[in-house]
Amino acid sequence: MANKIIMHLYELSIPKADIEKLDETEWAFIATLAFAMDEISVFQKLLVHAKAQKPEAEELRIAHAIQENTITRALCAKIFEAVKLFDQYQRLADRNGLSDVRNKLVEFSESFDELKADPIYSLAKDIRDHATNHYLPSETKKNLEHVSDKAITKAFLHRNIGNSFYPLGEEFVFLGRIGRHYAEEYDRPHTMEDVRKWVEWALAASKVLTHFFTDYLVWVQRERFPEWALKPTKPYLEPELYGELGETPLKLFFEASRLKKPSG
Repeated sequence: MANKIIMHLYELSIPKADIEKLDETEWAFIATLAFAMDEISVFQKLLVHAKAQKPEAEELRIAHAIQENTITRALCAKIFEAVKLFDQYQRLADRNGLSDVRNKLVEFSESFDELKADPIYSLAKDIRDHATNHYLPSETKKNLEHVSDKAITKAFLHRNIGNSFYPLGEEFVFLGRIGRHYAEEYDRPHTMEDVRKWVEWALAASKVLTHFFTDYLVWVQRERFPEWALKPTKPYLEPELYGELGETPLKLFFEASRLKKPSG
């Protein structure tokens, strides 16, 4: 175990027999939230590490921005789904008379309301709707007049095709949509500060969701099933898989020379 990192975890084992004692709709929400939080946690870590270091070369800073923005878009899409799920869970608790669940969820309602009241929320929604997951030329057409004359309408190609990047798409689909948002909502052009605030909103929302779900699971364990023991466990992790949060940069480019070539 030399040089390996000790991971201090608390394992919460949830017997299936106990799961079956809960209202199945309630448990379905808990399990779906757990699924959502795993996805959010992965993208949250990717984003923090993507922000850790920028290249000095101007051309490569473009690739870095594309990587950071892509991760943020994916994270925001997950956040919107999780927030929607939280709202649905509150309505379910009301409808099914789950007053204890409702009261627990209310403890976090203010935090979720603050996220939605932030002006960045509407920007994040526009990006989620028109520049994430779906590729919509009809929306890109609407962005054209909001694309800067200084836009980087280029593509950079590399012999390892995974290292190629195409900022012309980022300019017309993503930054163009941001430009359209600020023109329609505020009658002004967007700035890079607006983009920075969007990234910071995504990280703040991730923290709110993580805090909520961790607290909620512990509450379920204590209030419903105190026999579910939180068991300390200390697995060992290879040091190559451990990094200081925000200080270990996410790689931007990769060399493919070591990849095994297909036989034949």
